[in-house]
Amino acid sequence: MKVACCQVSIAIGDRDGNRERLRRAVESAAAGGAGIVVLPELANSGYVFADATEARSLAEPSDGPTVTGWAELARRLDVVIVGGFCELDPDGLVRNSAVVVDPSGTRALYRKAHLWDREKLVFIPGDAPPPVVDTGYGRIAVMICYDLEFPEWVRLAALGGADLLCAPVNWPRLPRPDGERPSEVIRVQAAAATNRMFIAVADRVGDERGVGWVGGTVIIDPDGWPVRDLVLGRESTVAADLDLVVARDKRISERNDVHADRRPELYAAVARPDARAVVGSGETVPGSAASERPAVERDRRRGRGLTDVHRVAIVQYPPSVLDLQAGVARAAEYVAQAAAEGARLVAFPEAWLTTYPAWVFGMAGWDDAEARYWYGRLLEQSPTVDDPRLTPLFRAAARHGVTVVMGLNERARAHAGTLYNSLVTIGADGTVRGVHRKLTPTHTERVVWAPGDAAGLIAHDTPVGRVGGLVCWEHWHPLARQALHVQDEQIHIAAWPDLPDMHRVASRAYAFEGRCFVLCAGQYLSTDDVPTELREAFRAGVGPDAPREGLLFAGGSGVIGPDGAWVTPPLEGRPGIVYADIDLARTRAHKHDLDVAGHYGRPDVLRLVVERRRHTGVEWLRP
Repeated sequence: MKVACCQVSIAIGDRDGNRERLRRAVESAAAGGAGIVVLPELANSGYVFADATEARSLAEPSDGPTVTGWAELARRLDVVIVGGFCELDPDGLVRNSAVVVDPSGTRALYRKAHLWDREKLVFIPGDAPPPVVDTGYGRIAVMICYDLEFPEWVRLAALGGADLLCAPVNWPRLPRPDGERPSEVIRVQAAAATNRMFIAVADRVGDERGVGWVGGTVIIDPDGWPVRDLVLGRESTVAADLDLVVARDKRISERNDVHADRRPELYAAVARPDARAVVGSGETVPGSAASERPAVERDRRRGRGLTDVHRVAIVQYPPSVLDLQAGVARAAEYVAQAAAEGARLVAFPEAWLTTYPAWVFGMAGWDDAEARYWYGRLLEQSPTVDDPRLTPLFRAAARHGVTVVMGLNERARAHAGTLYNSLVTIGADGTVRGVHRKLTPTHTERVVWAPGDAAGLIAHDTPVGRVGGLVCWEHWHPLARQALHVQDEQIHIAAWPDLPDMHRVASRAYAFEGRCFVLCAGQYLSTDDVPTELREAFRAGVGPDAPREGLLFAGGSGVIGPDGAWVTPPLEGRPGIVYADIDLARTRAHKHDLDVAGHYGRPDVLRLVVERRRHTGVEWLRP
């Protein structure tokens, strides 16, 4: 597979001329056999803005003429294009952004997280990790220029499963010793080698308002070496045939693997704003191995195992509404991000793949053509549990050794017309451990989801303990709760679409009643996350108080202890990942006074019968 990086001259303010130059460069690269084409940073607008006002005048939305033109080129030439552009986002903010487009359209939008120098006067930084996109050629990640100089950011892309990191850049020409490569290229070589990953960088050439550009376009292999000579200072296309599968082997010796050898429990200080003060003082860093030693020694003296304390995580980022492929890719990224922070269990909210169908609450009438249309769309974007489209998520769980509990719209069979509201538990080996289907869809949900059964009403043995879960109002199913309590559930996933006060009450009551930890997972979703043509119906379904613009679901995810108190309080009104370090010994200690499935139960008086067979409605008899 050939990758081409186009090193072109870009003129500040000449959007039409820039688009034309980029079009010719892409067509030339495709004619040379390229399947992936990388373009420079801010390729539509230029870089050296006079001020923020000029940048805004040159910015355009992600569905504007530049990205739309690249998408058309991708369709016509059957290529993947990664390019940088000056974006005006839906909130009216100016961003330094990049897109990945392929013949199907835009696959990912990334906003530069680390702004360089005067960029801070012009742009708003992004706050999402670098996306990793499965393409027909391999897994592609994207970030922009200065992002490359943060090892932990590049490592996130690698942990997300990227085979190739594509980076649009504008590298200013700085003094360097005679005969030396630009220092930016050297740093990219190090990043590729330490992650065993291909990196393709597209720079620009020329001069712009007194700034000269390096023209350091380069493609680096997983050993850290350029695969083609640099062509400094002039327009060119650097292209190379790459076997991206090579990047999936992270071994560097018989006994070393650059990912498997990581020890994230030692790196807690890296994520702390005060890391320099803490590390420089010689203090132990909370969450690090050193800080845990006294507790570990104490636990040994008390006869406890060393596997009682685990880090768990709840993903509170927006789902990809009605886009399964994008949603799975994002889920894999978030699993990698949580694993990098030491999480061994990662939970997602109800129906995160591919959204909670709130619109149904306003479309429950008979013979509603619009309701049928959106149901059909939801059905198409809902997987069976063995759907190959879920493979990146399974791989992420296995790659990082993480147990994942995912809320999803589950299709009954590949060609079936029935959906379930399900929780799938994925083991740390990447295999499906079980699927729980919501027993009773609530109110108008019955227009979308069929009732489930108890075949998946199981507390699964996992490396982090016995894990079970219920969906939304199942937490007011007393018998379903008891069915999990009697299995000695230690960690419970309470999956919700939103988290008003009563949903939190139910979650806390469950933790107290079951003497277990509860990961209370709620969705974060804004109007901007919903496709334009669905937005009004979705908003109406959320309720009369739903805003026309802004948050539809405000999150509120948190972790609750066996005493019903918050271990990690709710994260309100913003996206993120919620973490907690939980000690399973507490689940045992709190059963001293209450064990509803043991000494506090009365099986001689009250008994529960659970039917675990999965009924299909048809029994085929052999002739």
